Amino acid sequence: MKRISLRSLIAGVACAAVALVAACSAKPPNLGDSDGSTQPPGPGTCSDGKQGCPCTTEGATAACGDVVRQSGDYVTCSEGNATCTNGKWGACAGDTIYMKSVGSTTLGGLETQGLQNNPTPCSTDPCDPSCTNYVDNGNGLDAGAGLQPSDSGGVTLVQNEGGACQGYQCQVASCGVNTPTKLTGTVYDPAGLNPVYHAYVYIPVSLPLPAIPSGAQQDPCGGGGNLPPSVAYAFTGPDGKFTLTGAPSGNNIPLVVQAGKWRRMVMLSSVNQCTTTAVPAANTRLPQNQTDGYNNQADLPQMAIVTGACDPMECLVKRIGVSSTEFKSPGTGGKVDYYEAYGTPLNGGTNPTPSALLNNYTQMMKEDLIMLPCDCGYEYYQWYGQPARWQGASYTSYLTNLKNYANAGGRLFTSHWGRQWIEGGGYTAPFPNVANWIYWGSDSGYDPPPSFEGQINTGFQTGTDFSTWMGLVGAQTTAGKFLVNASRYGTTSVTANSRLFVSYTGRYTYDNGASYYSGTPTGPADFTFDTPVGATNQYGRVMFTDMHLSSGQLTGSFPSECPSGALTPQEKAAEFLLFDLGACLTNLPPPPPAYYPATFTRDYQGVCPTGQSVVWRFFDWETHTPGDSSINFKAQTADTQALLATATPVVNLGTASGAPITNWTGTDVSAALSPNPSRAWLRVTISLNPTSDQSQAPTLDAWRQQFDCVDSQ
Repeated sequence: MKRISLRSLIAGVACAAVALVAACSAKPPNLGDSDGSTQPPGPGTCSDGKQGCPCTTEGATAACGDVVRQSGDYVTCSEGNATCTNGKWGACAGDTIYMKSVGSTTLGGLETQGLQNNPTPCSTDPCDPSCTNYVDNGNGLDAGAGLQPSDSGGVTLVQNEGGACQGYQCQVASCGVNTPTKLTGTVYDPAGLNPVYHAYVYIPVSLPLPAIPSGAQQDPCGGGGNLPPSVAYAFTGPDGKFTLTGAPSGNNIPLVVQAGKWRRMVMLSSVNQCTTTAVPAANTRLPQNQTDGYNNQADLPQMAIVTGACDPMECLVKRIGVSSTEFKSPGTGGKVDYYEAYGTPLNGGTNPTPSALLNNYTQMMKEDLIMLPCDCGYEYYQWYGQPARWQGASYTSYLTNLKNYANAGGRLFTSHWGRQWIEGGGYTAPFPNVANWIYWGSDSGYDPPPSFEGQINTGFQTGTDFSTWMGLVGAQTTAGKFLVNASRYGTTSVTANSRLFVSYTGRYTYDNGASYYSGTPTGPADFTFDTPVGATNQYGRVMFTDMHLSSGQLTGSFPSECPSGALTPQEKAAEFLLFDLGACLTNLPPPPPAYYPATFTRDYQGVCPTGQSVVWRFFDWETHTPGDSSINFKAQTADTQALLATATPVVNLGTASGAPITNWTGTDVSAALSPNPSRAWLRVTISLNPTSDQSQAPTLDAWRQQFDCVDSQ
């Protein structure tokens, strides 16, 4: 149960007929206390508008309010304006009567609280117009299942509490704290070989899963953070291991593993309650293709690869487990769009050239990841005599499009001479101030030794976890170091805009034709930076590596060109960094809470002078209802409070949904009740309904009920 404080829990009485306005314009008479309660204390400390208090501007007016009577949990107030006359505020003259809750009500103990600098009038005169806020008086509200205070001071739904259980939550057994139902396992890459770092494992509350948007997104998670409410969830560490505690039991339990836009769901045939079940590795790897999951469905990022003659990066994607059938010509349904530069063709065929991608921004924006590996320098357009396969309508448009793509949330992976997509290759740099580059002839030596140890940067958490992961997959020579072949040297350092992952442990330098080896680390071998560079809000990520994934150009066509066997240490490093490239730029947020419908009631008693009867008027509200959430209002009336439970009819007062309602809106209750008359008591039933996916809750910021006293017939 939640204790709750409410804002503006108000009932109001307005003079309905013109004939009554004059009677209301002066301070109304004491109407008496139907339950015999006493009047609240009279005015205390002076404030603007309080009768008899000093004022300075003759003729000025100020809002005012006086107590007419107190009846049970409500104070009836008369509000209007007072006029400054002869240095003192005059009587409060107004045409509005309304009620406030000041005592313990059916919704809990509420008391008035004044403005920060003048709290006294609110404690002595709850009808003061400034007294519109209420705080818990210590008794609080036993709100019932599913309700809690909102930031606005109103009422909203509780996360993961209250209401009837939903979906797979209803299959969570009550096992006790020492023996909960658990699922354990390890998330692996699509090949089922290497663990996946910071994957998300969960059991959804219900199915189907929400769609993952395709293409570049202005979202730090690239669209891969679209997580549904979950019964149980966990994130993996460098070892890929997870434990789900409080899992549902029974038959056909869905289990989802997700890393960025890689997502695969399997249906566990059975889970025993109150025990720990180890999930087989076959059920906890990422998908190999679009049909590799429950109901023949799975999600992979949409990738584009431009083949590189000196770094066939397409083989890395295949070797980590993506099915060869996903490599297809663009627009033909594969998850890997294949573009041919001077690398090998796809299955011996003819494929679009880089211009079909890089000169088409619309097509680029459809890709989650673009891979531009080293093409032996042919991508240096002006230096290599405009190679035919790199020609386009405007070469500078390639650079502009890549910059705009990354800034809009795209992810870019490039290597060695692919550096020109970052530093411009003689044109204006698309991504300046991320590294300090060196060029041919500008340094006496620019190559590392043919084989050297890469030094992992453990100066930040992901770097530390990267080093741990490399040790777990058997890729390190010594702690924090791994063997690298066929690398190049193009940068001396990175700027504060970049994250350094791997440094060289030495390089060759050249002096008058002689070469010698220096063992001192001399610069970056691999780094990433987020885009737009240096911006507060960043959505994209670019990875650059000088570590070739292959020792040279492969022959034949894809996929027969790709070597078999275990990944090399630098390929394993590239795999880790490839998943990091597609991950959230910040920590993956936890799944959204699940919300459930909740209902509460408000009972109002209308008390009128002898000879007059209650007519219930407008029930008003202010609300925020995100998505397709809603708040429904119903009412029923009776002669006594006890009879409200069975009173008919129960009428609809309306539904709040859509755009926020920040000014009072509502329904005339008497019109809704017609032809049935208003009675002395009114019950309003308020139902808060979350969005259909249960991820967002509505908020009832404030509400009030008005009534009139009219001559009895």
